[in-house]
Amino acid sequence: ATHLLVKPAEEFTLALAVAFAYMWLVHAEPASAAAITDENSAFVAPHAQDLWSIAEGEDFWANMGRYAKYAVTVVFGTGYVIVKPLFKLFSKPQTAIPFAIFIFLFFKFIRWTVQSMLGLNDVETIDY
Repeated sequence: ATHLLVKPAEEFTLALAVAFAYMWLVHAEPASAAAITDENSAFVAPHAQDLWSIAEGEDFWANMGRYAKYAVTVVFGTGYVIVKPLFKLFSKPQTAIPFAIFIFLFFKFIRWTVQSMLGLNDVETIDY
C-alpha cells in the first residue's frame, strides 16, 4: 500500500464527481415531483400553527435573544481572528510605520467615501 493510485484529496474529488453524476443521471421524474406538492402527500409543508405546536409553545423571544447573542459572538470572534495576526506587524519599526500609515489612509478613504455618498463633499470643498 505504499503506492496509492489515487491520493486522498483526489478520492474526495472523485467521490464528489460520482455523486453529482448520480444526481444528474437519476433525477426526479416530473410526475414524482408533482406528487410532492399534492395535498394528499405526506411532504406538504406544515402550517404555522402546526409548527408552533411542534415547538410546544417555547418562548419565541428568548430564542431570538439567544440567536442575537450568537450572531454578535460570531462577528466579534471572526474579527478577532482576522485582526490578531495584523498586530504582529507592529513588532518591528520597518513594518509598523507603513502599516500605521496604511491604517490612517484607509480610514481617511472610508470617511471621504461615506461623505461623498451622503453628498457632504462639494467640488469646491472636497476635504482630501
